[in-house]
Amino acid sequence: MRNNLFLSVCVGVLSLLLAACNSVTPSSPVGEPVESTVAAMPTETAMPTDTPSVALTMYQDTASGFSFEYPTEWMLDTIVLGTRAPAGYQITSWTHDPGIISEVPAGGTIIDIIVQLWDPKGNLDAFVEHRKLAWDASGSKIIQTENLTLGNNMPAKIFIIKGTDGSEGYFLLSTLGENYLVVSGNGDLQKIDLVARSIR
Repeated sequence: MRNNLFLSVCVGVLSLLLAACNSVTPSSPVGEPVESTVAAMPTETAMPTDTPSVALTMYQDTASGFSFEYPTEWMLDTIVLGTRAPAGYQITSWTHDPGIISEVPAGGTIIDIIVQLWDPKGNLDAFVEHRKLAWDASGSKIIQTENLTLGNNMPAKIFIIKGTDGSEGYFLLSTLGENYLVVSGNGDLQKIDLVARSIR
């Protein structure tokens, strides 16, 4: 069963985005798989330190102007919302029928990559503070943070959040032009981090 922290946060994000329309269509990856080594994320918690090689596939979002890599054996769905196509992606470590996932099998990993519209535009600090208020209101605790610059030279902030049920979730918040890019997930935090850091 999908952990409560990730589901409650993602339902909040997706509910804003799905107000107009919600249809999900599978997407074919673009490019050839490449071998990569998973870089360990600096951590204050007990994240895995093993760094196995993972075959990656690159996906290019030409509409929004960014790309990312994800494990080749994983499944990628494109989330299409009204006239904003695509508005985001859902990546899972297992194969399933196309569509937004409501349950995660034991040991599964799930990642959402969402282009989010929010005012004020292009103000990452304000966006982050808004998110922190939402986490605090839900009883979630920030247990790790990191500032970084993505490959597209956009500033980003990583947060590891612990929910009231003890589960941990991963969040990367960044700007994409005047809008915002949110990567969130739970499961294998190291592989989620690998996908998030590949954004450019």
